[in-house]
Amino acid sequence: MTSLLLDLRATLRSLGRSAGFTAAAVATLALAVAANATIFSHVRGMLLRPLPYPEPDRLVLVETVRGGERGKLSALEVRDLDREASTLAGIASFRPTQYTATSDGQPAVYIASMSTYRLFEVLGRSPALGTGWPASDDGTTQYKVVISDRLWRDRYGADPAIIGKSVMLDVYPYEVIGVAPPGFDFPAGMDLWRRAGAADFESRAIRSTGAVARLAKGATLRDAQAELDALAARYAEIDPETNRGVRYLATPLHEYWVGEIRPYLIGLAAAVGLVLLLAAVNVAHLALVRASARQRELAVRAALGGSHAAVLRGVVLEGMVIGLAAAALGLLLVPPAMASLDRLVPFDRPGWMTVAFDGTVFGFGVIVALGAALIAMTWPAWRIVRRDPFGTLRSSGKGGHEADPAPRRFRDALSVAQVAIATVLVFGALSVGSTMTRLRAVELGFDPDRVLALKIDPPWTSYNTVANTAPFYQRVLEDIRGLPGVVAAASNVTMPYATQNPAEGLHRQVPRLDTQSPDEIAANPFVNLQVVSPGYFEAMRIPIDAGRSFTELDDETTTAAAIVSRSLARRLWPGSDPLGRRIAIGELDGNYRPAATSASPVVWYEVIGVAGDIRQAGLSNDPTLDFYLSHNQQLAPETYLVVRTRDDPRRHVDAVRAAVQRADPLQTVFDIRPLSERVERTYWRPRLAQVLLNVFALLTIVLAAVGVSGVVGFTVTRRLHELGIRLAVGASPVELRREVLWSAAKVGGAGAAIGLAVGITVMSAVRLRAPAVASAGAGVTAAVLLGALAVTVAAAWWPARRAARVEPLAVLRSE
Repeated sequence: MTSLLLDLRATLRSLGRSAGFTAAAVATLALAVAANATIFSHVRGMLLRPLPYPEPDRLVLVETVRGGERGKLSALEVRDLDREASTLAGIASFRPTQYTATSDGQPAVYIASMSTYRLFEVLGRSPALGTGWPASDDGTTQYKVVISDRLWRDRYGADPAIIGKSVMLDVYPYEVIGVAPPGFDFPAGMDLWRRAGAADFESRAIRSTGAVARLAKGATLRDAQAELDALAARYAEIDPETNRGVRYLATPLHEYWVGEIRPYLIGLAAAVGLVLLLAAVNVAHLALVRASARQRELAVRAALGGSHAAVLRGVVLEGMVIGLAAAALGLLLVPPAMASLDRLVPFDRPGWMTVAFDGTVFGFGVIVALGAALIAMTWPAWRIVRRDPFGTLRSSGKGGHEADPAPRRFRDALSVAQVAIATVLVFGALSVGSTMTRLRAVELGFDPDRVLALKIDPPWTSYNTVANTAPFYQRVLEDIRGLPGVVAAASNVTMPYATQNPAEGLHRQVPRLDTQSPDEIAANPFVNLQVVSPGYFEAMRIPIDAGRSFTELDDETTTAAAIVSRSLARRLWPGSDPLGRRIAIGELDGNYRPAATSASPVVWYEVIGVAGDIRQAGLSNDPTLDFYLSHNQQLAPETYLVVRTRDDPRRHVDAVRAAVQRADPLQTVFDIRPLSERVERTYWRPRLAQVLLNVFALLTIVLAAVGVSGVVGFTVTRRLHELGIRLAVGASPVELRREVLWSAAKVGGAGAAIGLAVGITVMSAVRLRAPAVASAGAGVTAAVLLGALAVTVAAAWWPARRAARVEPLAVLRSE
């Protein structure tokens, strides 16, 4: 112990004498540790953290697919699969909705899920209080709910006596039969869960519910998919009108949440690993320079019998001290870095997907710092102490020149590695920047600027027919249109970018034409059904390519009218005029109408217009196939309002809310957000990658420039004797400066070439998992190459200037 303390004291004195080296090494590694720990916390919280349910690997999401388009299921399909799929231990539906709570105080909005009775069983969780739902479904309508732990604590003060009490939801009493366990959050953001009503089981054609299932013991995902394929084929034979051409797709539930973000986070983890590698290379170079300056001393100690182990023991202690100091400084930067990242790129995520600075992240940071410091410190020292001490003494003259070219080649290799690492990150940052530029240039098909979007959900007890919903919406919209600063106002049940994942907000239905055979109908894709108000296309600035838009005259007393998007018109009537054609489609939220069964009379709509295409499911996807109906002819039990303003739409939130409550004092307004912000939030993944890669690229450029400058400067110092003699015998300063800059340019060129090769390969692999990432063109590649050369030459400029200003007489007098 005494020996260790003495060694530690000597190590601290040695580092103190090299204060510049110590500060540079600690600062360099601290920045890399902070970046690595921050990204690790996100990778761990979003990719590595399992779902908070028992045996989460057995949970799958079940969707329908038709015509290449994904959709949801009908409640009847969920019931049938629950009964007949032996590879599934259970399957449950979930359909987000909302209720207006009027029990106490001001009306409040509760986000709810209509779910079949097996939801908690499938997920393997039971209510923390109460009994929950029964083990079987008798098919009756139940006015009972399970509330979330968050709502129980925030609204009801964690009162255990809440069980059995009633809460007023949409002016109707619902009995609270349970409180969900803490952290239960499926689907994400729910305040309460209600068992699906009997009306949900009245039509196979109305696919409006999601489905989650648990694989049976011993069953694999492949087994389940094979059985689902067989059941889909059988259902198509039994009920061809609704199931022909439909198949089922099972996806791991965890994959549903992390699938799209995985390639970005893995790419960022690789990028921040390169930052750490570059920082370690920089510290290794600093350590090499420091050790090279001491190599004569080390050689003397070795010649006098000093062991390599003794020398390396001191170096290891130095590495541990530097590593711990870097960990302490770097980890202090992690919490503010995480907070800044969350503010910079906010997005909605489920409650279990927590990103936190905890013991695991702390330990990761310490290990990374110690590992990088020890490798960076011991590798150069080992290269020097293992050399022949007598050869070192013979080759070290007063001039300090190097007879052995091996150390010089090693330093050049470090410089090449530094430039290559920086080039990879710069290339990646520019590629993602090109992706963002391309995404921002994508034509949305509508104008989201200066548009406020908000949702209203009139109580079903008062608004359950077109005769009472349409006048209510008309009163609200007319009042809003009269507000100062409002340009236009309209409504749409499935407004573009209404949710974090736009595909979740789509209402998928299957169209059919009166001229199609059953086989042709089976080939029709799912389309996105939207119920809009007159004036919607004008408010959103969606062009009408042919025909006309809806007017107030399109009501229940006139011919049922429809508008189709340009892409849907081409898909259904290729090369023909769609105006005046007849088309049938399932009703939106038709489950609210007991008569809306698959045996109901078919409603044929006349196409009165063709609207421009819009991208409703993300900027990187193709335009959606959209089908529009008027809310004067089709029931819209809940809807979004879009309000176009002359200035910042946020300034009009209170006025719009007041207008809604003037129409109905019990009505609530929620999910209020500018439409442009909703669009921005859909490409947070590439934006996150762009911001962080830009930061990492800038950091690596600085580190590489400092490293190259240091290597060239050290080489010039070692060659001062040689340079002085060359100047004395007639060499010009310009010639020497050009020689030094050319050497640096060769290093930069080699590093840039290697970095570009690696960068192109890596980005090609990324595009396989994230097709939205754009490929870098020749211009980006050339810019990276020229930039690497420019930075390298600039970094070598001051050492080259020093070489050109050597005083020959001063050098010769020193001999």
